[in-house]
Amino acid sequence: MLSTTQAVDTSEMSTFRGGAHSSGQASGSAFLVDIIDEIRGGTYSKKVGKVRAEAKKERNGEAHKRAKGALPSFTVSGTFNNRRKGFPDAHSGLLQVDLDGKDNPGLTVDKLRARVKDHPSLVACFMSPSGDGLKLVVRIGVADDTADHKRRFRSVKAEMKRLGLTVDDSCSDPARLCFYSHDPDAFYRSPDEAKPFPLFSEKEEEVFLLPEGQGEGIHHPLPVAKRALEAIAEKVGRPDYLRWLELTAAMTNSYGADGLDTMKEVFPEEEEEEYEAKLRYLPKAHNAGHVFNKAKELADWDATPEEKEALNERLKKNAMEAANEMPLDSFKVDHESTVGFSIEEIEALRPPIIIDGFLRQGEVMLLGAESKSRKSWLAQDAGISVASGLPWLPDEISDFDELSPEDILAQGKGFRTEQGAVHVFDLELAGSEVKYRFAKTRENRLPSNLRAQRRLSQSFHSYSLEGEPSLAILAHLTELERKVQPGDLVIVDCLYRLQADGNEVEEVARIFERLKRFAKQTKAGVTLVDHFRKAGAEKARDRFAGSFVKQASASTLVAIESKGGDVLEMSIDARTFHGLNRVHTRFNLERYLFERIPEEDVKAEHEAKKRSEQEGWLAQVWKSKNIDALAGNADGEKKWGISRQATTTRFGKLVKAGFVAIVESGRGKATKWALTDQGREVLTPYRDLHPNLHPATQSP
Repeated sequence: MLSTTQAVDTSEMSTFRGGAHSSGQASGSAFLVDIIDEIRGGTYSKKVGKVRAEAKKERNGEAHKRAKGALPSFTVSGTFNNRRKGFPDAHSGLLQVDLDGKDNPGLTVDKLRARVKDHPSLVACFMSPSGDGLKLVVRIGVADDTADHKRRFRSVKAEMKRLGLTVDDSCSDPARLCFYSHDPDAFYRSPDEAKPFPLFSEKEEEVFLLPEGQGEGIHHPLPVAKRALEAIAEKVGRPDYLRWLELTAAMTNSYGADGLDTMKEVFPEEEEEEYEAKLRYLPKAHNAGHVFNKAKELADWDATPEEKEALNERLKKNAMEAANEMPLDSFKVDHESTVGFSIEEIEALRPPIIIDGFLRQGEVMLLGAESKSRKSWLAQDAGISVASGLPWLPDEISDFDELSPEDILAQGKGFRTEQGAVHVFDLELAGSEVKYRFAKTRENRLPSNLRAQRRLSQSFHSYSLEGEPSLAILAHLTELERKVQPGDLVIVDCLYRLQADGNEVEEVARIFERLKRFAKQTKAGVTLVDHFRKAGAEKARDRFAGSFVKQASASTLVAIESKGGDVLEMSIDARTFHGLNRVHTRFNLERYLFERIPEEDVKAEHEAKKRSEQEGWLAQVWKSKNIDALAGNADGEKKWGISRQATTTRFGKLVKAGFVAIVESGRGKATKWALTDQGREVLTPYRDLHPNLHPATQSP
């Protein structure tokens, strides 16, 4: 908990009962210190719990909005006779600031607290009702009117931007409501002890309120970046597509519209509005420094000594700011808080599951197999299970449509899933094929149930990115961060489209770090589909190209092997689950779903197949012999078409099976085998087909 003081609070605010927010008429008033006490103490914990539960299912959905609307609220910036007037009758000198998780990807509530906790203008902060953001109350000084209030808000917004935080612009409204919440760690101190936010100059606002990413260009003057681009153009002309896209991103991120105009001037458009058409693909990672690096690499260009000195100073400052931005203690794992936990409480420390035994929120699962082994169908099958909330890989069941998830788990022993939205980045298939595969699966699995088909379709989102460059794909992944919710499943199929050579360890590691960061920030689960390399290895998991970095990076590794016929064997190595090493499954063509094959059935099928194979060996050798005749290596070589050494090994297997026995021992050709009674019994069905097997037709 952050430090607090006990000074007298004079900041009175209007309060509004749950469900009566839109009327504008206040139901009462309260002081901030008392409001924070209620938030800490859990006065509305049950209602807040419902808000957070609905937010996990569908943030800003109707159920989430209703649950949130049932909470009482208050106006941070003062008291109102009627908030429809827009400005308080008595301004409190305070401002509400919303730091939403979706606007600050990668920053958990704890990390948001760490950034703001020591700010001298902070009066209070607490977790938002939805649980994924932070509510701040800051001192801005008493505003004269709405325009003055908004002017002060811009200074707060600029200061938050300087701290690397993005605030909700809705808080510029002085009549903005703040919902009660529940947070035992809510921070409070007397407004009198907080310093008013200093008003920024218009120039400072211009600097700090640039669109995201553009601030970097201020420290690298545009004329210098233009000289770097001109050096590239003179040396190599217009660069290849990916480099051109990177340079466009760097110039746009750093200089906005001026940067885009500079790109057009140095590298004129080859197609009408081609730059504008690519704006949504541009990665946010590149800035003006990337332009200088590429100019040096491609054209041996360098900045002047004065420019380099200025650049180095800025880079040093950036590095220091980055190093000091998040102190080490903010990453510290709190062990002391778990003292005295029960076994159940300890188990609950791990993130919630998405697919039991395979994947949790914030994890990455790597699913790999040979080409044409149905791994894409298997990944889609997992997604459909999550989207519908039904167990994945159930045993064979007849009334799938009628059973609840609990019934299926009890009857079919499938793997439990937690229902969530599914997002598939298909990097291999055209949109028509993606549509066909999903429609085929949906129709076969839910025949004639249009309502269930519609629900499934609304929860399962596919994006055909066939032919898109890797930079554009990763940019779309960044865009997806704003859409996914905790517990969603994201499927990326397939890795080679992001990095063709799986043995390029450094590049593969970068991709995994990007996916792991995405999973951690969004609390979604990510399934990445991968191909095995062509050269085989004894263990399936060792057939991943660049296997070490993949095995080290993925939370769960699933290596799929074909075991003959339509049986797939999934070897599972899960970091946060235990007890599940191998699963066998087959594709049910009638239902278009994968069903788990019980281990005893797999063993029985294997034994039956092995016995059938061995019976065939017997028939081949004794086909033209009397069943009392002996067989030697020469017979095996001739009938089986294999080497003498392999023949001896095969006869050894028949001995172990009880079909033959050694009657003459010796080296090489001297060893002789004879049928046992069990072997004779095996050959009985062949007598009618092969009369020579009858003892009366041929002597030993």
